[in-house]
Amino acid sequence: MKRAFVVIAVAVSFFLFSGCSSIFMGVFGMKKPKELDGKAIVETAEKYNVPQEDLYELQKSYYEDLFKNFDSEKYEEEIKNRYQALQVFYYKSNGEFVSYHVNCHAGGFPNFRWNRNDEFEKFVPGQQAKLDQLFTFEDLRSYFTPLDDTKSFEVSNYDYVVIVFWSRYMGRQSKRLIKTVQENIKEHSEEQKVKVIYVNNDNVVS
Repeated sequence: MKRAFVVIAVAVSFFLFSGCSSIFMGVFGMKKPKELDGKAIVETAEKYNVPQEDLYELQKSYYEDLFKNFDSEKYEEEIKNRYQALQVFYYKSNGEFVSYHVNCHAGGFPNFRWNRNDEFEKFVPGQQAKLDQLFTFEDLRSYFTPLDDTKSFEVSNYDYVVIVFWSRYMGRQSKRLIKTVQENIKEHSEEQKVKVIYVNNDNVVS
């Protein structure tokens, strides 16, 4: 039952997903979920302007541990946020969690409005989703599997590390989020040294 809940919860990554038709998915630019091997993840990443050296895959155990290790009533909001398909985490190099964005709070149709309250008019972007303490930065990072061309990095060499959860099945919405994050850093990070890593989560729902 718990395993089924995990799969369903990720698949219904925002409040209308479970009832949407193929037409609704098409309007949102979404695709039918399917499992991707390493080569397919890399090929999709290229189309979405994701640098190969910063590409990772999310392990399925992340969602399993999220449900298993935390009280689903006590942490209902936090768990709901963590199940979303599109997420961006902003961390200082010391591991402090300073900004968090998830698709269920973005609003908008037929595209999510990540900047609807001017959150991305500065760096670090303004707060959108509730910051939580479910995982430390290093705990979260431990669920990321590098791909063949992924390059390791030292967190201490940067002022901030940004983590983007994205997927093929979220299609256009993934592309728009990635572009939003990249443009924000280019235009507003000034002298800050920022590392962005991109974590594909397609295989969580395949």
